[in-house]
Amino acid sequence: MSIPLFSLNLNYSQMNDMFDLTSFLFSLFWGLGWSAGILIMVCLAFLLLFARERVIVEPASITILIEALGFGAQARYEHRYISHLRYITDRTIPGADWRKRHLTFDYLGNPVSLGFDLDQPEAAALCQKINATLSSPIPIRPTFDPDALGKAAERAAEQAQAQLQDSDRANIPSQPTDSPETGRLSRFLLIFSNLFPLFGALFFGWQISDLMLLFWLESAIIGFFNILKMAKIDGIAAIFSIVFFIGHFGVFMSAT
Repeated sequence: MSIPLFSLNLNYSQMNDMFDLTSFLFSLFWGLGWSAGILIMVCLAFLLLFARERVIVEPASITILIEALGFGAQARYEHRYISHLRYITDRTIPGADWRKRHLTFDYLGNPVSLGFDLDQPEAAALCQKINATLSSPIPIRPTFDPDALGKAAERAAEQAQAQLQDSDRANIPSQPTDSPETGRLSRFLLIFSNLFPLFGALFFGWQISDLMLLFWLESAIIGFFNILKMAKIDGIAAIFSIVFFIGHFGVFMSAT
C-alpha cells in the first residue's frame, strides 16, 4: 500500500494552467487516500502494543477508558441505563471474540464488553467492585441466556425510553420553530447564490472555466463543513473517517 506514495511527483512549481492544477490535486488526494490505509494499520499496531483499558466506576456511571501513552478515548455509561451484567466465557458477543473471557453488560439493550481473558476470581472481584460503588447493584448472570437477554433488553429499552420522555418533559425546553422571516431569508440567499454565476456570465464575461472553478469551490466548502461535522460527532475517533473522506472526496474533486 505504501508503494504508490513513493511514485508521486508533486512538483507544484511547474503548474501553468488549470490542467496542471487538476493533475496536482488528483495526485495529492490520491496519495492521501492510500495513506489512510497505512495510517489505520499503523494505529492498530500501536494500539495492540501499547493500549490499555481502564474501568472507572462511579456512583452514577461507568467510564471505560482506552489509552496509549497518555492518549485515548473514553465512553461513559449512565447507571440507570445499565442492566444484565454477566461473565462471558464463549463467543456469544459479536465483535468481542478477542477479549476471550470478559464481562458484558447491556446499555439500552446493546452489549458493552470490558476486560480481557479474566478468570472467574478476577471477574467476580470486578463485578463486586462495580456493584459496591453503584447506588443500586446490577443483577449478575453467570451464563448467557438468549431468551433472558432479549427480555432484559426489551425491559431496559422501555425503562430508558420512559426516563428519557420524563426528562424531556421536565428539563428540555421546546425548540423554537423557524420564523417566516428566517425562511424568506434562506430562500433569498439560495436564489441569489444561483443568480450570481448568471450575473457574472452576462455582465463580466465569465468563461466556462471560471464558472466551473466557482462550482468546484462550492463543493470544496461543502466537503470542509462535512469534515467539521464528523469531528463534532465522533471526536478524536473521526480521524480515520476524515482522512478516508479527504482521499475519496479529493479524487472526485480533482476529476471535476
